[in-house]
Amino acid sequence: MSVRPVDFNGMIQNSGEVAHAKNAEDNKERASYETIHIGPNGHRVYAQTHLDPVFEAGKDVKNWIVTETNITQLKLAEKEGMQQAEKLVEAYSDLKRNQDKMEFQTRQLKILNERLEIGYKQIKRQNITINQSLRYANGIQNSILPSSEKFAEFVDHFVIHWPKDIVSGDFYMMEKLSDQSFLTIVA
Repeated sequence: MSVRPVDFNGMIQNSGEVAHAKNAEDNKERASYETIHIGPNGHRVYAQTHLDPVFEAGKDVKNWIVTETNITQLKLAEKEGMQQAEKLVEAYSDLKRNQDKMEFQTRQLKILNERLEIGYKQIKRQNITINQSLRYANGIQNSILPSSEKFAEFVDHFVIHWPKDIVSGDFYMMEKLSDQSFLTIVA
């Protein structure tokens, strides 16, 4: 930081400085502004300047006190902060898009789950109906097939009837035609 007295008519050359100085003189208060200078190595140097008018007997500007501060590090940090803020905004946008995508997928999964539940209930009802029909068919089949008392007329006999599930597609019949002959049908 440097402080130097400046003759308004002599030292201030920049038209921007003249405008700021005129504003400070008219309003009787400090004027502040920032400038960018290109250094000898081509790097930017940021400066903050304060123009403080020194008045003579409260009326005219007698002199100027100019305070210049090198704010390059501050500006670079500010620029880096802005870049980080942009990255954060971008990351937030990505997160928001992913959240929206996940919410959409969650809704889709909920719909699919509801459809599966409906399908499961339908299959369960159909299974109950089919099992009731098979048990009814088993009752009909047992009423048609000959009983074990019917086979008592035959001395040596056996019947193996093991349906795979509830009802079998097989049936058997025996009928005595005479004392020495009988008819057996197995299908």
